[in-house]
Amino acid sequence: MIRRPPRSTRFPYTTLFRSSHGKQPHTATPIDCEEMGLPRGAAAPTLYEAVGCESCGHRGYQGRTGIYELLEIDERMRAMIHDGAPEQDVERYARGRSKSIHQDGIQRVLDGVTTLEEILRVTRDVD
Repeated sequence: MIRRPPRSTRFPYTTLFRSSHGKQPHTATPIDCEEMGLPRGAAAPTLYEAVGCESCGHRGYQGRTGIYELLEIDERMRAMIHDGAPEQDVERYARGRSKSIHQDGIQRVLDGVTTLEEILRVTRDVD
């Protein structure tokens, strides 16, 4: 679970935030882009920083939402597991077919749902 900003900080029906409540927009730094795995030279996205408001008790976050990793077991995966394939081979195959929990979190950052700091806090040791 990741922390999310107060609902009052979002414009209705979008995931954009008002800069006056809870979140401050800023352009991603080269280090932010590297942390998110964006290609060098790609346009830096707008990210949000938790700054707090009355609605969230000046914490910048209120409530939680999930980030997910779903692994479908197909015949090849089943055979790899059955045959005792090395863990690294199974993981490499899985990563080629689906997003990791970290990648799902990065998408939530790019969608404006949470902050990069929150995703790194939750997933840093996962990948």
